[in-house]
Amino acid sequence: MEIIEVEKVKPYILNSFPIGMGMSAICFKNKDKKVVKIFKKNDNTSELIKNKSFLEKMIKIGELSNDTYIGPDTILTYEGEVIGYLYPYVDSKLLMDVSDKTKLSELFMHYDKLLSDTKLISDAGLRLEDLHRKNILFNGYYHVIDLDWAYFPTDNEFTYNFNVSDLFQCIMNQIYNTKQDELQKYKDEKIAKYMKCLDRSNLDAINDFIKYFSNICDSDDATIGEVRKNIKVKNIYNSYARKNNV
Repeated sequence: MEIIEVEKVKPYILNSFPIGMGMSAICFKNKDKKVVKIFKKNDNTSELIKNKSFLEKMIKIGELSNDTYIGPDTILTYEGEVIGYLYPYVDSKLLMDVSDKTKLSELFMHYDKLLSDTKLISDAGLRLEDLHRKNILFNGYYHVIDLDWAYFPTDNEFTYNFNVSDLFQCIMNQIYNTKQDELQKYKDEKIAKYMKCLDRSNLDAINDFIKYFSNICDSDDATIGEVRKNIKVKNIYNSYARKNNV
């Protein structure tokens, strides 16, 4: 892990171009195929980066990096405060931008790899936080970025369960693209089994669902768009049914 004390950020974004911006940071891709993440100065980042343990935490996360979890390999500081970091660029899409034409089976093709890499970081005590479809990349494999809010809890007993549950729900949110309270209204067998997985400590329910869902995906070759279309139809029917007491 390299830590560089810099007076200005400019040298690190020269000949780079912006690839994304959020509430707390802006990201550039440089000529070395690195992502340069520079924190903005606002209340959201102040809470994060002014914490004295943030630098130590990001060093540890960088050391835990694997194929799935992309942590920093270079940290940029100014007067001892983290102002940004660099991490390897991965050629892929955000999970939220995955095409509706994507087969459901493709989303679970390398799910075992996601689990094994999650087990590695979980066993080291890293609990994922602020996980959503904008910081998960997908190119056939999953890659998790923006681990700034992840942390190391004192009680590590259910860390793996919680991490897998949060990842699983991000994937399912991309498939269903609707709120979980809306899903509860449907009588579809797949959805009924999915709703049993919402207990974050019930890892067996998630694993059973993945096996069941993967078999369904392989057999009917359905796409994300086809699943969403069915849900929209049911939404319309439910509204009609409530209005007309059907």
